[in-house]
Amino acid sequence: MSGRSLMRLAGDALLPAGAAALRRRGAALVALVVAACLVADPVTVMGSVGAGLVPARDGMSAIHNDSDRHFGPAQGRPLQSAFASQALAPRPLEPGSLAPTELARRNRSIERLTRAMPWLRVFGFYPRIDPSAIPCQGAPAAELINALELENAAVIMPPAQDPATTLTTYRIRIPRRWTPWRPPRGLQLLKNELGPTREFDLLFEPDGSLSGIIPVLRGPLRSMSYQRRPSYFDLTAYGLRVPSPDDPDLEGRWERLGSERGVKQRHLRDALGRYGYGRRLDRLGHDPDGVPHASYVVAEIVTEVGVPRFVPFEPEDWLVPAKRKHLIQALKARPQNPRAIIPVFPTVYPPAHEHNRPVDVLYLQSVWETAVSLRGTPDARILVVGPGTGLDVWLAWVASGGAALYAVGINPLEVANLRALARMAGFAVHTAVHDNILDRFGRCIFGATTFDRVYTNAPYYVEGPRSVILRLLMRIFIDWKRPMEAYWDGDRGGFMRGFSRGLARVLKPVDNAFAITWYLRNHPALYELMKSAGLDCRAVADDEDVAIYQVRRTPKAEAGRRVRRQPPTAQQERQAA
Repeated sequence: MSGRSLMRLAGDALLPAGAAALRRRGAALVALVVAACLVADPVTVMGSVGAGLVPARDGMSAIHNDSDRHFGPAQGRPLQSAFASQALAPRPLEPGSLAPTELARRNRSIERLTRAMPWLRVFGFYPRIDPSAIPCQGAPAAELINALELENAAVIMPPAQDPATTLTTYRIRIPRRWTPWRPPRGLQLLKNELGPTREFDLLFEPDGSLSGIIPVLRGPLRSMSYQRRPSYFDLTAYGLRVPSPDDPDLEGRWERLGSERGVKQRHLRDALGRYGYGRRLDRLGHDPDGVPHASYVVAEIVTEVGVPRFVPFEPEDWLVPAKRKHLIQALKARPQNPRAIIPVFPTVYPPAHEHNRPVDVLYLQSVWETAVSLRGTPDARILVVGPGTGLDVWLAWVASGGAALYAVGINPLEVANLRALARMAGFAVHTAVHDNILDRFGRCIFGATTFDRVYTNAPYYVEGPRSVILRLLMRIFIDWKRPMEAYWDGDRGGFMRGFSRGLARVLKPVDNAFAITWYLRNHPALYELMKSAGLDCRAVADDEDVAIYQVRRTPKAEAGRRVRRQPPTAQQERQAA
């Protein structure tokens, strides 16, 4: 291979594969330039490994190969690669990722380079997963996989197929986390939620769907506690194309989906048994008693009172006659009431849980009553901070008659959950992953947009240190390991402090624009925070320990929004004189 060919392959391999990969490319590029300059005699230097530059017919080269090759038999028939199908319609990837064709070319170039120079793997030259080729279009898993940013993971081992379960395993390594003061995003969610490791196994079904993600724990990590027991990601329920409540073949489709999910779960359980973790591995997303949260919820709005009814279920519940009858009644009875099927992703606040339903009734009722008043209002806009599954966003959309919706959440999976619900329920929403309304420079994350209503089911306040240095140290050394479920409650004042400053900027300067927030009853810290931001806060409903507060702008908040006056021009000075 000539030096020019080597540099061309290096150029293909150095295509941007995400922000995490760019940090390792500088040193690798210098090493490649030096190697290319040393290739003076391609016949003698590269001749012994020339055969290794031909793409192999199995292993790594099949991961992103866009040809019609197959790898590995599956019970007497060829197994189509989950990343080699041309029949799948590509969907848009996140900014910074590659289009499928570019990623396939890059992976082939990386394979050729690493066969010639294995030491390049030290600099992170590995093939990448192509999320757009996973067959989950139209299913909730499409948004979930997109939020995990799998395209930034390095595939460090050739795919291995288990003949007993027919699952194909890809072992990946995630980048290091360089921003411990921020909540985890993308691939960092895996280490934060599943276990203290950077290596994980992706388990794929023969049809290419992603069934689960399992942490690779070695040595003492297999028995140690990482703030809690290690977990695995079960995606078998979210790769299903969920029918709408109005589907004429609703029962038949759900029965088929329940059977399909049951088969995939058996495969996943059999694969888990081969890791030897025993009972030390929990399914991600369960209550304190160890009972997993339901994967879906049927939500029906009782329009007379504005409170939704919930029926949580799993797809396989449709195979049980008693549960199927209950679900049919929840979906077919009272057809005049709006209803939706809501997915509940792991680490996302489950609205139908027995501990959450009683405390959220007042908040959801207030969302309905205040959003109804926006019907007929031109250019009405609603912002939801911390949407969870998206229940309050959907509730506000139905009540307002189609107002423009915006939502921001700290957990990437809750934003993905909302986007999946929006696709299933048929409404549009602008979303952002952030910890509050304003960025660190005091600017609204949605630009100059102002809102008629702002809703938040806020976490309750816990007294924390007043020192800025102590708060920063706690964020770096304690909070960065918190699971995403810990953000549901237990705020040390940071959220409400930022929320109050944001309200002073994003509420419309009209009398009927206000915010609704859930909080503890008669909490003096809330009044102080709102008053310091120039906001008027008063309780409009309460029930035992919780209350609903209405927050409006005051003249002080309006003064805080004024743009700094520009110095007068020369013409204005002459006119003033």
